[in-house]
Amino acid sequence: MTELLIYPGATERMFLDDQSLNAGAANVSITPPVGIATAGYGTRQGMSERVVDPLGARALMLSASGRRVGLVICDLVSLDVQTLRRVRERAAEVTESPPDHLLLA
Repeated sequence: MTELLIYPGATERMFLDDQSLNAGAANVSITPPVGIATAGYGTRQGMSERVVDPLGARALMLSASGRRVGLVICDLVSLDVQTLRRVRERAAEVTESPPDHLLLA
């Protein structure tokens, strides 16, 4: 049996047969500053006046048998193709895994 370490902190341990699975998770605020144009509401006009609910991005990275895959969930209406490419390329540099091994939603 091999050990499953859950990061950060590796506070929980499980055992798997024949291989280990490593997992890492992160959460970061992506709340824009007050005063930017808003999206998602067709009748809304003007700039944001306050933050009602903070926005976040949550990530999960899994690694097993030399392969890494990632999942990033963002509190956004949409992601444009250029931003998606930049995020995937940067994540590929940091994680040393192919850009197409990252799912952004």
